Amino acid sequence: MQPACHRGEIFRFGPFEVDVAERVLRKHGVRIRLQTQPFLLLAALLEQSGNVVIREELRRRVWPEDTFVDFEHGLNAAVTRLRRALSDSVVKPRYIETVPKYGYRFCAPVEREVFGNEAPVAPTPATAPNRSFPRWLVAAAACAAIGVVVMAIVWAVLPLHRPASTSAPSSATPLTAFQGQEIDPALSPDSSQVAFVWNGPKQDNFDIYTMRLGSDKPSRVTVDPAHDLSPAWSPDGRAIAFIRQLNASHGELLLIPATGGPEHKIADITDDEFRESPGRLVSLTWSPDGSAIAASHRQPGDASERIYLFFRTGEMRPLTSPAAPLADHTPAFSSDGRFLAFTRLTGFSAAEIYAVSLDSSLRVASAAHHVSSTNRWCINPVFVPGKKQILYLEAQEPAAHKTLKITAADSSSTAGRTVMLNDEPLDITAGPLEVVYSTVRNDTNIWRARIPAAGKAPSTPERFISSTRFDGNPRYSPDGSKIAFTSSRSGTPEIWVSDADGSNLFRMTNFGGPLVGYASWSPNGQWLTFHARPEGQADLFLMPAAGGPVKRLTTDTADDTMPSFTRDGRSIYFTSARSGQFEVWRMPAGGGPAMQVTTSGAIRSFESVDGQKIFYMTLDGRKIQSVPAEGGPASDVTGPLHTYPSGMAVTSDGVYYEAPPHSGDQRYVRFFSFATGTSKPVVVTNRPFRLGLTVSPRDSYIVFDQVDDLDRDLMLLRDFHPE
Repeated sequence: MQPACHRGEIFRFGPFEVDVAERVLRKHGVRIRLQTQPFLLLAALLEQSGNVVIREELRRRVWPEDTFVDFEHGLNAAVTRLRRALSDSVVKPRYIETVPKYGYRFCAPVEREVFGNEAPVAPTPATAPNRSFPRWLVAAAACAAIGVVVMAIVWAVLPLHRPASTSAPSSATPLTAFQGQEIDPALSPDSSQVAFVWNGPKQDNFDIYTMRLGSDKPSRVTVDPAHDLSPAWSPDGRAIAFIRQLNASHGELLLIPATGGPEHKIADITDDEFRESPGRLVSLTWSPDGSAIAASHRQPGDASERIYLFFRTGEMRPLTSPAAPLADHTPAFSSDGRFLAFTRLTGFSAAEIYAVSLDSSLRVASAAHHVSSTNRWCINPVFVPGKKQILYLEAQEPAAHKTLKITAADSSSTAGRTVMLNDEPLDITAGPLEVVYSTVRNDTNIWRARIPAAGKAPSTPERFISSTRFDGNPRYSPDGSKIAFTSSRSGTPEIWVSDADGSNLFRMTNFGGPLVGYASWSPNGQWLTFHARPEGQADLFLMPAAGGPVKRLTTDTADDTMPSFTRDGRSIYFTSARSGQFEVWRMPAGGGPAMQVTTSGAIRSFESVDGQKIFYMTLDGRKIQSVPAEGGPASDVTGPLHTYPSGMAVTSDGVYYEAPPHSGDQRYVRFFSFATGTSKPVVVTNRPFRLGLTVSPRDSYIVFDQVDDLDRDLMLLRDFHPE
């Protein structure tokens, strides 16, 4: 007789539902990602809702007896993450109440549903544990055992249909849980310390810190008011190399003693990825002999970023030679110095892992070859010390959920093996038996603000269209009755349309894959054009605004993105790299030959209301320019802008655009007036802008997207065995 293993419990409170057996938390029916420790904590509190659960009981429930962890730090971090997932407050809790010196209590009304067989399976005396487990865990374990047998049989009889291999799920423990963002981790050569970047207790500046594993007391290494990024330990562990960001495209490569002290400048660095830092694709790696540091850099005359070697003697030389508009970033040396892996940007939002073999003098011995080949977003390679295995991150597109992959440096497979984690990795570093990575809580939503009357103070926005997934890139229809936007609430980015008040949401596309976005309405409101990347490169598509068949407009091997209709509806402007760098192009609205409009680098174009000018953002993301629609020299309009690519909307009276932080975290949407030639703030917010901005036809509302919740912590995965 088979044991009963289908018993389960479901708890409901407020808009939330918790399926304990499946370890799933949902809000309004939408799944919310929650790490293992916060989920087990939630289950323990729900089972005793209304009662105080002491901290020691939570330790037994959440961390097994043989787990080494700083319990106080770990529990505090788990509670913090759980409160964030529930949008709960410490000061005015709706769900989780802190009982000082004792523990926590779940204080909201809870509905509990139990289904299946409630008879627990009794362990035999020889295997009985020293502590009791909740019945749902015993039942789940029995189900798992049966599932393993079933899967083994399926895999034996269907060998040709096996998915890409994965490792067993790995549970990391919090290494940091400070307020703010802890990013760019780097393990010391002996794996006893981690260097990382943190924006500090006041979240006012990114500096380099170090901290011993097992400690929760960081030591500040750099104190400069500029942002310091990408620490990398020297092979002897005595120094740390890092980059000091000076502006959107320039920085300095510096050395500092690992304990702090005087800095030594190695070189100036030029890299357009600085405009999106701290973050994306800025990193360093030391050669194993300590003689040189590899970094992404662009010399005058280079078409794009390449990997350069910078020697302490002042010598520098390139290691890679990508063809324009490709660019190479995030280098990583193997332990023996015979391989260099790196990220190669292959398109607008596509990247692959490449590698080159090196000789004993650190010169390239063979042409660069694919390590990954997925037509996705594969970035941040890291070698496992002492091995030729590479860890890297993979996602469908830059904003999508990232997974940790592992493959061999001499591989050219289409997909690496997945290392299962309970959260999303963003920056990674590896020791022989450890992996440290940063993880993020990042929720982008669409906000709306009234445009203030002349002479009035900037208005404050309100949340408008939101979910637990990405919602962004809004665009009003010409009559103001609809809003098209991009959302991943269905699991992948798709085009959605809502009424002007944010109601009656309807999904328009069903690509089920990466990069669908930037919808633009035709002037009569009957068509939508957008870009998508179903086969690798980004192409333009057209579909009826009422729903219907989707037509592909472009098939060029270069990326075609960010389309917008001309005011007469006969043509479409778009951004493309067909010429070797991103420029504005124009093509017939129904498809056909395209004509290049700009020549000095441009993105995100919009035609003026009278059709006489084309407004666009410069490629460096610093300002807005315009050119005559019939051709001619470019003219500066206004700036500076928010980080690339910023949101912009052109009206008959002027240009609304997103400006960089004014002071601290304060940001403005500004309005540049054609009549006065001056710019003024119209909306103020304290969150980072994302990518989209639109203005209602009667200039009543500004709608834009912003990152509502951005917090990054470091996680530690011990006893990591990649084989």
